[in-house]
Amino acid sequence: MPDVYKGAVIQQKNFRRDWPHGEWERGTSALEFALVALVLFTLLLGIIEIGRLLYIQQSVTSAAYEVARAAAGEPGLTNQELKQVAAARVPVLDTDALSIDVKRNPAKGEVTVTVSYPYEFIVPFIVPNEMTLTATVHFRY
Repeated sequence: MPDVYKGAVIQQKNFRRDWPHGEWERGTSALEFALVALVLFTLLLGIIEIGRLLYIQQSVTSAAYEVARAAAGEPGLTNQELKQVAAARVPVLDTDALSIDVKRNPAKGEVTVTVSYPYEFIVPFIVPNEMTLTATVHFRY
């Protein structure tokens, strides 16, 4: 049924049927989805990777603080015992990969603890694929 607009007749067309190149448009929505999905999944993986990196960095900082507290409270603890303290208080980290450096200064009543932990990205195409996360804590007692 034609529409009437100020005395002129406007014919309605079925553009999908009348479009001369309709077959070319068949896969466009799938192609558009593929392009948009690629960008969205890349952003999603990036957000997950950054969140994981920040979580592990915060865990390394917490481990350094807990080790500094233990080293200040009991000056005779060895590095292996301090690793066990870190494992008990921050169970997220692999204690075999954890590196702890403790410097005590009993004259000033200070303990300086540096904790290093290797971090490997989940997504393999991020360069560099590995990095070392480090936290240093100065603790006075």
